[in-house]
Amino acid sequence: MKLYIDTHHYNPTKINVSVLKNKFKYDQHTLVEFYADNGIYTISNNEIYKLTPVDEPLERIQLGGLEFIADKSYYTKRPHYQLSPDHVIIQKSQYVFHNSKVKLVIEGDITINDAELVVSNFFFETHTNNELKDAMILNEFNEFLSTFK
Repeated sequence: MKLYIDTHHYNPTKINVSVLKNKFKYDQHTLVEFYADNGIYTISNNEIYKLTPVDEPLERIQLGGLEFIADKSYYTKRPHYQLSPDHVIIQKSQYVFHNSKVKLVIEGDITINDAELVVSNFFFETHTNNELKDAMILNEFNEFLSTFK
């Protein structure tokens, strides 16, 4: 499940990737997505996959005094072997910072330097079976949020 902060009530002006890298375990990936008239595609392990969205209704929830938008939607992925010649390619950097029950995912333009990363999207991720009001989960959210400015 993805959790987005309702930015009407809280909108960080800067997410310091360098501080997050020093404080948390993380993975960094380059995502390549293709958008065509007949769908969305991605490359993973040198193979092309067609992404099919499975939409779920959005929910608003309160956690630790902040309002979040919970999104249980996801994509199914199946191998695909050719792309339409008319497509748009989007490449972006993705950082996934790990805590035990919560992940922080930050996406942005590909840069050489973390300080120059222009964040285009960020969200929290947790398993749908986690109880979001659990003290440990709230503590992990607060750990991530304490690095925001």
